[in-house]
Amino acid sequence: MVRQQPPYFRCPANEHIPVWRYIDLTKFEWMLQNKALYFPSAATMNDSYEGHYTRMMAPSKEAEEIFIRKMLARKDSPWSIEREDHLASLRRAYRNLLNVDLKGIRERFYISCWHMNEEESSAMWKLYTSREDSVCVRSTYQQLSQELPSDCYLGCVNYMDFERDMFDVYEFLNFVVHKRRAFEHEKEVRAVINNTGSLTGEPPYPPVKDGKGIVVPIDLARIINEVRVSPDAKSPFLQEVQHLISIHGLAVPVKPSEVNAPPAY
Repeated sequence: MVRQQPPYFRCPANEHIPVWRYIDLTKFEWMLQNKALYFPSAATMNDSYEGHYTRMMAPSKEAEEIFIRKMLARKDSPWSIEREDHLASLRRAYRNLLNVDLKGIRERFYISCWHMNEEESSAMWKLYTSREDSVCVRSTYQQLSQELPSDCYLGCVNYMDFERDMFDVYEFLNFVVHKRRAFEHEKEVRAVINNTGSLTGEPPYPPVKDGKGIVVPIDLARIINEVRVSPDAKSPFLQEVQHLISIHGLAVPVKPSEVNAPPAY
């Protein structure tokens, strides 16, 4: 079961809502063979703003003052007393965080992205698959929440105005659970793992592909409710997917996409 959610990484109002993963057949076959989900590093995501701060948070006197006020107000802050040396330390910490530490923050977080929607999405097929040889895996938010490991967070992405809004930089997870409003159509649910090792040991999930991702084992039979094949797939493809699922020991229904289905009335 995933970790308790921090308040800024919200659960959906309906935890039984379907979540969908649109992927090419090669990635689906990898999932079946490894009985796992692949979490790419936040540093490898296509959005150049991934793990970045907003314009209002960019290093400036105003942004530093906001950071200082918030830090002094925190009960767990080591700088709870307003002294000149504390204020100078806080200003340095803020500049260092945004100028130096941000790359490390992006590299420590690994993400699995899902689309939250009651229905299948035509747009997601077009945006995230190569169309013909692709599938969509359907699960629910609750199933993922129950089956993902305890060192994983799971919640809805917060879409915000990166020109005018701000978030709390003290909570590093904030850097990977906020995206620009240009991506609101994705209705994204993210599973996030902080793969930082202890001071004396290795990270819990050995990075693969030159550190670009991690492999997270999961019971696929408990998270996959059905698989749909691309609306552009040729007729033998559905049988190919059924056979692939069968040889890996799963009893999961495979259906054609409903995106291009004609009216039934």
